[in-house]
Amino acid sequence: VVAHAAVRKLEREERAVAGLVLIATLLGADLSGGAAEATLADWLMDMHGKRARDEAEARSILRDLGMRTEPEAIEALVAPWRARRAAHAAYRPAGPVRCPVAFLQACPGGGASDAAVARWQGLAGGRFRVFPLAADHFALLEDPATAIALSDALAWIEEEDT
Repeated sequence: VVAHAAVRKLEREERAVAGLVLIATLLGADLSGGAAEATLADWLMDMHGKRARDEAEARSILRDLGMRTEPEAIEALVAPWRARRAAHAAYRPAGPVRCPVAFLQACPGGGASDAAVARWQGLAGGRFRVFPLAADHFALLEDPATAIALSDALAWIEEEDT
């Protein structure tokens, strides 16, 4: 989202932008649940990719991660995340970018849905292409195949419009 806004700003300033690569990102409108209602279990999923059925299991996972579980320690973790999530949910891009946009999409169920990707496509005024990834949102930076997909995306960006 920040990269998209930065490219829009550069383009408005008539500065050349070769392209934009979005890696398994969501628009604020595609975030599930509200920031105020977000729980510790939601934080664990968002920040660590760990599922917890309830708050008790979430606290147990925190302990396994070597983290403190007192209420004030949990609030210190979750409060900044809720604020960031609220800002992300409220943000609406001002319009499309003109440069080519490559979207690296995490595997189904592990990242942006096809509908979310279509909303990103609506914010691409030029070429747009999806590069599917085998990894989910939480493992994509550890999967060597992501580097290959990124290389392919950069090569595609450099191609002339056909």
